[in-house]
Amino acid sequence: MTDILLGVDPGQRTGICCIYFAPGSVQLGSYFDIPNGVSGVLEWWTRHLPTIKASSCTIVMEDFTTREGKFGIDHTPERVIGAVKALADMHGIKVIMRPPAGRLKQVPDAVLRRLGVHLAGKGNRNAKEAVRHCVAVLKARKHPAVLAAFDEEV
Repeated sequence: MTDILLGVDPGQRTGICCIYFAPGSVQLGSYFDIPNGVSGVLEWWTRHLPTIKASSCTIVMEDFTTREGKFGIDHTPERVIGAVKALADMHGIKVIMRPPAGRLKQVPDAVLRRLGVHLAGKGNRNAKEAVRHCVAVLKARKHPAVLAAFDEEV
């Protein structure tokens, strides 16, 4: 049986990915880099709701930590988080929150490559971060293929 994680990296550009996993494998399905904050996510969700509901997936989403950026504090990520949590709750979809850890700290690119879920290019940056969140959850769950990909890192 294959299970599904729907990764979400919230922000002004929200990354979303679909990760399929079984005991011996991890596979990247579709992925998206969605512009326009909450309105973009709501539009995406509306379009993909039948697939989301049919898949009985779990959402893995990065949490928000307030930090000053170049232009002040951007609260878009926490608004996206609120919208996704509300939508998930309405449809009975479980949400796992992940602490923000910065790029590459939890899951290096080399691990993503070994698993075959690496996304290249700047245009996929947010979707790649969503993939990292999913792989971090699978590592915490001691998924054999993910642990093997990390073991090669040593």
